[in-house]
Amino acid sequence: HRRMHIFGKVVGVLVSIALLAGIYGLILTNIAVDSVVSGKKQDVIMPVTEEPFHVYIQDNDTYRIATINPRTHQVLITTTPAEYYISFPGISEGKRDILKKAKDYGTETVMKTLGALYEIEIPFYVKTNQEQLREIIENLIPDMVTRPDKLLGSIDKNIDTNLSKRQIQQLMKLYLGENAKWNVNYVQAKGTNSSNHTFSQPDKVSFVIEPDKHSVSAVTDLIKRVGNGEVLKKSDLPK
Repeated sequence: HRRMHIFGKVVGVLVSIALLAGIYGLILTNIAVDSVVSGKKQDVIMPVTEEPFHVYIQDNDTYRIATINPRTHQVLITTTPAEYYISFPGISEGKRDILKKAKDYGTETVMKTLGALYEIEIPFYVKTNQEQLREIIENLIPDMVTRPDKLLGSIDKNIDTNLSKRQIQQLMKLYLGENAKWNVNYVQAKGTNSSNHTFSQPDKVSFVIEPDKHSVSAVTDLIKRVGNGEVLKKSDLPK
């Protein structure tokens, strides 16, 4: 039980930046080191412990947005299918393609695409490899309480993010506060399996998922409610 409790603490720290994960319930993603966040990327200046914000999380072909409200301690993890059939702002000229093809045009294009879908601006991203991080965290659980620096130093190579080291440290401190109880909910945009021509392969019929407009609208509403400070209940989530 102690092992799982400590593991829960590890995951808890990471959920302060986003996450979700199949077998463990929450996925890891919030570590960055100076070599990653300085000189190579433009850090986004934002008071992450004061105002709600969104983080794009990419783990292979899984696309998630974490909406985090640090004031109310709410986190909403939104998953969008990789084959979602949508247009890429500034790229596809209104023509549609599957979401995972947006990666070919860079992380910023994916962020703008998801932002347009849910009517939000996404300033941060975290790209990670879930399997590698899971193994690292399992190996470092015994040292987590006494050697958090060991955990940070061990997984930095598996993380690509524009969150600054200071922002990450602030979020970790916020999450680990004595009276901090975080409410984490999950939602997934739905759609219908279909086939169609795509922007990237106009001469070929590809498998796509046609977005369900009602589902997208419902997800967008939930994201906005978390951003506005509402505390979601399980009954608020679509079944």
